[in-house]
Amino acid sequence: MPKAVLGTLLILVVAAAASAQVSTPDSSAKFLSGQTFKISPEDEEAGISGTIKLAVDLSETGAVKDVLVYLAPDWPCSSEMDKRMRAVLKNAEEAVKTFRFAPAVKNGKPVDSRVGISLTVGKAVAQKGEDASSSGQATRKATTISAGNVNGKAIALPTPAYPSEAKAAGVRGTVLVRVTIDETGKVRSAQAVDGHGMLQFAARAAACQAKFAPTLLQGQPVKVTGVITYNFL
Repeated sequence: MPKAVLGTLLILVVAAAASAQVSTPDSSAKFLSGQTFKISPEDEEAGISGTIKLAVDLSETGAVKDVLVYLAPDWPCSSEMDKRMRAVLKNAEEAVKTFRFAPAVKNGKPVDSRVGISLTVGKAVAQKGEDASSSGQATRKATTISAGNVNGKAIALPTPAYPSEAKAAGVRGTVLVRVTIDETGKVRSAQAVDGHGMLQFAARAAACQAKFAPTLLQGQPVKVTGVITYNFL
């Protein structure tokens, strides 16, 4: 029986073609085992929390050939935290390289494939447990409200720098950044939730510089979560 993955690791494997040269398999690759991936207590206390999503290329034996993060979790807005976050993402890639998989199968033969893996880290793991245990209970008074798209509500919305490597590669498109805005209207943390990986850090950096008027609920300022949309054209 495959070794269980416990603790701060939650895993989801989704089949996909690794490239134009790899055909869609008849049966997907299957996760077998892997060590629990945990961020450090210092990183968790600093506010790194959420889901890391990675694309993993597998060989016909099920061995990991390559790993690439395509979605980072939420983390506080600061240049010091950006450096720490890059180290966490690198560690996640290295950890996934040690995972074991049963290969995908096409026409009765094992083939190369790509899978997507989601690793839940930080306080988001405990939060999931709390959400499950509190289901069916009375809804508590909200201290944070969801505002949907908040582009039009910003009093300052800096344009993100277009990364030179993205320009050179002809990368363009839309990036969605989920932000947490405090009671004063300052963006405290942000997470790119959609968009090309080469554009996400630039979009997130711009989102961290956005400013909003305080949001009031029954006359009291509250925290707000919302999404800022950036178009790189």
